Amino acid sequence: MWAPLGSLILFTSLSCAQESSAPWRYNLHPGDHLVYSETVHRRTDGSSLQVETRLTTINHVLVIDKLTDGFAVGIQRNRQSGELISYREDGKDKLSTERPKFAERLSQKAARTSETNWFSLEGTPQLPWAAVRESNSRVLLGMHEIESLPASAVKVGDEWRSINPLGLRFRYVRTEQLDGKTCNVAEASDHDIHLRYWFCPASGLIARSEMEADYVNFAGRVHETISLKLEEIRHNESAAQSLASPESQLAVLRTVLVTPSIKVTQEELAPVLNSDSPDAQTLALAVRTRRSMPIPTNAKNSTDPRIQRLTAPSEKADKSCTSSSTSAERRMQVPGATLRYMETASYLGNPYILRVPDDYRPTGRAFPLIVYLSGGPGLAIDGANGAEDFLAKTDYLVLYPNAGGAMWWTKDQATKVRALLDEVLPKLNVDSARIYLVGFSNGGTGTLYYATQWPDQFSAIAPLMGAANCIDEIQPLALNKLSKVPALFVHGDKDPIIPSSCSEDAYKALRKISPASELHILKGRGHDITLGTDDGLTLPFLQSHPRCTLPPANEN
Repeated sequence: MWAPLGSLILFTSLSCAQESSAPWRYNLHPGDHLVYSETVHRRTDGSSLQVETRLTTINHVLVIDKLTDGFAVGIQRNRQSGELISYREDGKDKLSTERPKFAERLSQKAARTSETNWFSLEGTPQLPWAAVRESNSRVLLGMHEIESLPASAVKVGDEWRSINPLGLRFRYVRTEQLDGKTCNVAEASDHDIHLRYWFCPASGLIARSEMEADYVNFAGRVHETISLKLEEIRHNESAAQSLASPESQLAVLRTVLVTPSIKVTQEELAPVLNSDSPDAQTLALAVRTRRSMPIPTNAKNSTDPRIQRLTAPSEKADKSCTSSSTSAERRMQVPGATLRYMETASYLGNPYILRVPDDYRPTGRAFPLIVYLSGGPGLAIDGANGAEDFLAKTDYLVLYPNAGGAMWWTKDQATKVRALLDEVLPKLNVDSARIYLVGFSNGGTGTLYYATQWPDQFSAIAPLMGAANCIDEIQPLALNKLSKVPALFVHGDKDPIIPSSCSEDAYKALRKISPASELHILKGRGHDITLGTDDGLTLPFLQSHPRCTLPPANEN
């Protein structure tokens, strides 16, 4: 099994050998613009299904500003093509019928994704990396155009730990000629993940990266190869030039949004607000809002819900249901679904993912929060990959804990999730009347179990395809504690893994004390009902059931 998200690893050189070469360092300056080509090739082999796909993107890496001992970088990845290469089900070739469906699903995904980070000179990231990327992969979050280099000089054979989301240990294996340049080749292997990159000291850049990985998901065993190649280097490009191009403007805006030291004027943002990209308009408005710039009148006519929220009059907080955490405790957050690590001493370094909407602010109007427990091995990356497209235009904060292969209803996992809630909630501007718990399969079972453990924590819950009382280890569930917690049960009548009767029985036991609870058995559905593939049931249910959850978690 893939090592889920790794753990927090300190960046230290493990080499004891005598240094024999100069330290590897990036040669980057404000105005530099690097262009990489990327290919993600995936083959899935299941008992009845074999699928092969290929995705290509052009990635723009922009050095936006110089920081103390480092630089601020924006990255925008633009999809060029997505192809369903082969599709066989139960031994039959169904490529011709599945290709249009694949194209339709692809059209629903963002064609341009972006992220930002601050780096030291050796490429050590200072901000959390994006977890949800251009492809729904478990390992792509560990593949970057800027990788953290060894902290000190190394020679062939030396090893070091990298600040990489996959927690990899790299080794300097050789020098190699690449396109006429002498480059240092570094390799890392961990279980079924193999990653190598070519760092060229003369240019101070990574010229190529390759990853090969194997892991198991719901569909079967996945073999994935990812490649990055440096295609072009541009210099002295102004922020205005980058903002004018749809290929790079998201990278600039996302970096400006989280880097207060970068100067930007209303005049520079104006063309973006008049563009035909709602994503770019949202980021530009978010920048103006954070910097107390006036909102243009024409922006208020947009039908995009993100822009409508940013241009709406400020709402006053409901004093009857407001978290006791102060504005100083609430931190500014990096937007997007990013990989984080727990700071609580007993769980230091345990990974989780936090989704923050682009229009998030640490003060003023509070934001609803969903705690989402993924199915199967309980990997946060699975939940985030599956839900982000669906949640893209909402204002939900989403917290994805990581079970890392364990069942959510075990005592150890419950204690860890409790600690995560206590750690994260005080840092966020959360609407205490809209804190929800949702889970799929294993996570659906955990959802009902956690709600009975902490009934005052959640405004409403949605156990999707959970096992409820069908799990011997958690019987009997204290459903009598949920009289004030509306529950939405959704299950497929053809579920071959967890019978729909598990949800039906729990609903029957709960409906007398919780009349606001609902049950939906979807006809013809198997074990595939998640947030976003639930026939549009979950979000409307949650939104219709606000309930004050004070006192906040850190006071329980």
